[in-house]
Amino acid sequence: MLQLYLMRHGEALSKQEAGVGTDAERPLAPQGLDMVNRVAQGLKTLGIKPDRVLTSALIRAQQTAELVASHLGCADRVEVCQALLPDQDPAAFLDALRELHAEGVILAVGHQPHLGQLAAQLVFGETRDGLALRPGGLCLIEFPEFPRSLEAVLRGLWDPESLGLRLAP
Repeated sequence: MLQLYLMRHGEALSKQEAGVGTDAERPLAPQGLDMVNRVAQGLKTLGIKPDRVLTSALIRAQQTAELVASHLGCADRVEVCQALLPDQDPAAFLDALRELHAEGVILAVGHQPHLGQLAAQLVFGETRDGLALRPGGLCLIEFPEFPRSLEAVLRGLWDPESLGLRLAP
Protein backbone atom coordinates (compact mmCIF):
# COMPACT_ATOMS: atom_id res chain seq x y z
CA MET A 1 0.00 0.00 0.00
CA LEU A 2 1.08 3.56 -0.73
CA GLN A 3 0.02 6.45 1.48
CA LEU A 4 0.54 9.75 -0.31
CA TYR A 5 0.36 13.00 1.65
CA LEU A 6 0.09 16.01 -0.66
CA MET A 7 1.05 19.22 1.16
CA ARG A 8 0.92 22.78 -0.07
CA HIS A 9 3.89 24.92 0.92
CA GLY A 10 3.47 27.55 3.64
CA GLU A 11 2.64 31.17 2.97
CA ALA A 12 5.36 32.85 0.89
CA LEU A 13 6.60 36.39 0.43
CA SER A 14 5.81 38.20 -2.80
CA LYS A 15 8.66 38.81 -5.23
CA GLN A 16 8.71 42.45 -4.14
CA GLU A 17 8.75 41.64 -0.40
CA ALA A 18 11.54 39.11 -0.90
CA GLY A 19 13.50 41.30 -3.30
CA VAL A 20 13.81 38.48 -5.84
CA GLY A 21 13.39 38.46 -9.59
CA THR A 22 11.46 35.25 -10.18
CA ASP A 23 8.54 33.38 -8.65
CA ALA A 24 10.79 30.33 -8.15
CA GLU A 25 12.98 32.29 -5.70
CA ARG A 26 10.16 33.37 -3.36
CA PRO A 27 10.87 32.13 0.19
CA LEU A 28 8.43 31.42 2.97
CA ALA A 29 7.17 34.47 4.83
CA PRO A 30 7.87 34.63 8.59
CA GLN A 31 4.24 33.64 9.27
CA GLY A 32 4.64 30.84 6.70
CA LEU A 33 7.68 29.49 8.56
CA ASP A 34 5.71 29.59 11.80
CA MET A 35 2.74 27.84 10.17
CA VAL A 36 4.89 25.09 8.67
CA ASN A 37 6.62 24.47 12.01
CA ARG A 38 3.23 24.17 13.72
CA VAL A 39 1.83 21.88 11.04
CA ALA A 40 4.96 19.72 11.25
CA GLN A 41 4.55 19.45 15.00
CA GLY A 42 0.93 18.40 14.47
CA LEU A 43 2.00 15.74 11.98
CA LYS A 44 4.59 14.49 14.44
CA THR A 45 1.92 14.27 17.14
CA LEU A 46 -0.15 12.14 14.75
CA GLY A 47 2.80 9.79 14.30
CA ILE A 48 3.33 10.45 10.59
CA LYS A 49 6.83 9.50 9.45
CA PRO A 50 7.40 9.52 5.69
CA ASP A 51 9.69 7.04 4.00
CA ARG A 52 10.38 9.74 1.39
CA VAL A 53 9.74 13.47 1.12
CA LEU A 54 9.39 14.75 -2.42
CA THR A 55 9.38 18.47 -3.16
CA SER A 56 9.05 20.92 -5.97
CA ALA A 57 12.30 22.69 -6.83
CA LEU A 58 10.83 26.10 -5.93
CA ILE A 59 12.38 27.60 -2.80
CA ARG A 60 9.18 27.91 -0.75
CA ALA A 61 8.31 24.24 -1.32
CA GLN A 62 11.85 23.10 -0.50
CA GLN A 63 11.82 25.14 2.73
CA THR A 64 8.48 23.59 3.67
CA ALA A 65 9.67 20.05 2.90
CA GLU A 66 12.93 20.49 4.83
CA LEU A 67 11.20 21.94 7.91
CA VAL A 68 8.57 19.22 8.00
CA ALA A 69 11.13 16.47 7.40
CA SER A 70 13.31 17.84 10.19
CA HIS A 71 10.42 17.71 12.66
CA LEU A 72 9.46 14.19 11.53
CA GLY A 73 12.98 12.76 11.80
CA CYS A 74 13.48 12.17 8.10
CA ALA A 75 15.56 15.16 6.98
CA ASP A 76 17.82 12.81 5.02
CA ARG A 77 14.89 11.68 2.84
CA VAL A 78 14.09 14.96 1.03
CA GLU A 79 14.33 14.78 -2.77
CA VAL A 80 13.49 17.31 -5.46
CA CYS A 81 10.87 16.00 -7.89
CA GLN A 82 10.46 17.97 -11.12
CA ALA A 83 6.93 16.54 -11.57
CA LEU A 84 5.83 18.69 -8.58
CA LEU A 85 6.61 21.96 -10.35
CA PRO A 86 3.42 24.02 -10.73
CA ASP A 87 3.46 23.93 -14.56
CA GLN A 88 3.63 20.13 -14.82
CA ASP A 89 0.81 17.87 -15.92
CA PRO A 90 -0.52 16.05 -12.84
CA ALA A 91 -0.07 12.73 -14.69
CA ALA A 92 3.70 13.32 -14.69
CA PHE A 93 3.74 12.87 -10.91
CA LEU A 94 2.25 9.39 -11.18
CA ASP A 95 4.96 8.50 -13.67
CA ALA A 96 7.56 9.81 -11.21
CA LEU A 97 6.10 7.68 -8.40
CA ARG A 98 6.33 4.60 -10.60
CA GLU A 99 9.93 5.38 -11.59
CA LEU A 100 10.84 5.84 -7.91
CA HIS A 101 9.19 2.51 -7.03
CA ALA A 102 7.28 4.45 -4.38
CA GLU A 103 5.87 2.54 -1.45
CA GLY A 104 5.06 3.11 2.17
CA VAL A 105 4.45 6.72 3.20
CA ILE A 106 5.32 9.57 0.82
CA LEU A 107 5.01 13.27 1.61
CA ALA A 108 4.93 15.43 -1.53
CA VAL A 109 5.23 19.22 -1.14
CA GLY A 110 4.11 21.48 -3.95
CA HIS A 111 1.79 24.23 -5.11
CA GLN A 112 -1.81 25.10 -5.91
CA PRO A 113 -3.61 24.58 -8.18
CA HIS A 114 -1.28 21.75 -9.28
CA LEU A 115 -1.63 19.66 -6.09
CA GLY A 116 -5.41 20.09 -5.97
CA GLN A 117 -5.68 19.04 -9.60
CA LEU A 118 -3.40 16.06 -8.94
CA ALA A 119 -5.54 14.97 -5.98
CA ALA A 120 -8.74 15.31 -8.01
CA GLN A 121 -7.23 13.32 -10.87
CA LEU A 122 -6.14 10.53 -8.54
CA VAL A 123 -9.39 10.29 -6.59
CA PHE A 124 -12.10 11.42 -9.01
CA GLY A 125 -10.50 10.76 -12.39
CA GLU A 126 -10.54 14.39 -13.54
CA THR A 127 -8.74 17.64 -12.77
CA ARG A 128 -11.48 20.14 -13.63
CA ASP A 129 -12.43 20.94 -10.04
CA GLY A 130 -9.30 20.30 -7.99
CA LEU A 131 -9.25 20.05 -4.23
CA ALA A 132 -8.61 23.35 -2.47
CA LEU A 133 -5.46 23.22 -0.35
CA ARG A 134 -4.67 26.29 1.73
CA PRO A 135 -1.05 27.18 2.50
CA GLY A 136 0.19 24.50 4.87
CA GLY A 137 -2.82 22.31 4.07
CA LEU A 138 -2.59 18.67 3.07
CA CYS A 139 -4.53 15.62 2.04
CA LEU A 140 -3.95 11.89 2.34
CA ILE A 141 -4.58 9.63 -0.62
CA GLU A 142 -4.17 5.87 -0.27
CA PHE A 143 -3.41 3.43 -3.07
CA PRO A 144 -4.20 -0.06 -1.75
CA GLU A 145 -2.37 -1.81 -4.62
CA PHE A 146 0.07 0.71 -6.11
CA PRO A 147 1.63 0.40 -8.68
CA ARG A 148 -0.46 -2.57 -9.90
CA SER A 149 -3.61 -0.47 -9.61
CA LEU A 150 -4.11 3.29 -9.62
CA GLU A 151 -7.31 2.96 -7.62
CA ALA A 152 -7.02 5.66 -4.97
CA VAL A 153 -9.05 6.69 -1.93
CA LEU A 154 -9.09 10.12 -0.29
CA ARG A 155 -8.57 9.43 3.44
CA GLY A 156 -8.19 12.97 4.76
CA LEU A 157 -8.14 16.65 3.89
CA TRP A 158 -6.76 19.09 6.44
CA ASP A 159 -6.02 22.76 6.70
CA PRO A 160 -3.64 23.90 9.47
CA GLU A 161 -6.46 24.68 11.90
CA SER A 162 -8.10 21.27 11.49
CA LEU A 163 -4.90 19.64 12.72
CA GLY A 164 -5.76 21.25 16.05
CA LEU A 165 -3.31 24.08 15.65
CA ARG A 166 -3.84 27.67 16.75
CA LEU A 167 -2.08 29.87 14.28
CA ALA A 168 -1.09 33.43 15.01
CA PRO A 169 -3.23 35.96 13.10
